[in-house]
Amino acid sequence: LAQTPPASCGTTLRVERGDTLSRIAERCGISERGLLRDNPRIEGSGDLRVGMELRRSPGPVDTADRLRSFAQEAGEALSGVA
Repeated sequence: LAQTPPASCGTTLRVERGDTLSRIAERCGISERGLLRDNPRIEGSGDLRVGMELRRSPGPVDTADRLRSFAQEAGEALSGVA
């Protein structure tokens, strides 16, 4: 199942206050993995800065890829609590 990103997110995304990779991915209907692949200088949400521009490849999104990204972020959050 593929999704088309919302029209509000083009091929360049600007990081806003409070953004995380998952928040940007959700807002734009893309996966975190895709964001990381398109922006190799970013390793995680900690690398994001307000006003930073991220690139996004045009094209359909793999739903399984988005679910893997969400699962990975949940696992990282849980390991940070432990």
